Amino acid sequence: MSENQRNLSHFKYNLSAFVSASFSITQFLKTELDSRSGFNEWYDNELLPWIENDGMMKLLWKARRITIHIQRIPTRVDLTLREVGRLKTTEDTTISISEINADGSVGGTRTHHHHNQEDTASAAADEDNQPEIKWYFEKNDEIKNIPDIDSILHEDIITICTSCFKELTRRISDYDQTLFESNC
Repeated sequence: MSENQRNLSHFKYNLSAFVSASFSITQFLKTELDSRSGFNEWYDNELLPWIENDGMMKLLWKARRITIHIQRIPTRVDLTLREVGRLKTTEDTTISISEINADGSVGGTRTHHHHNQEDTASAAADEDNQPEIKWYFEKNDEIKNIPDIDSILHEDIITICTSCFKELTRRISDYDQTLFESNC
């Protein structure tokens, strides 16, 4: 997902695949390990309560429901330009650049109109000049009642997904370790 943040379609497809796969893991565990002694207790008393009560995990669970059953997951993208270089265009293009002050107010806006490719030069290729792109979930009726949703929505999607995946992996590993130790 991280590599595709600059591509609107690819990022949204990757997000949909991630949330679907994340919960397919829990369903796979349920199917494969259902008959193991102690699994259902762990699943019902440890894993499910975490999914249901952790705000970020609950957000991903609802995002899965949205993407599978309703529509594409509502998201927004924030773009931060650190230094504006020159842009290369092949069409008539109007570019408006607003300077945002630390307090969030608009410091000024400049508008440039470029007629064709000869009017502009290419942007600097170094990584420091690239815009910072972060994706965020949009608040909607499906997720508005998640506890602490407003603070959770301040975290970008990559951070939320990474955090939840690491915690899911840790919980499954802990269960595996417990199971291994009880069989020794």
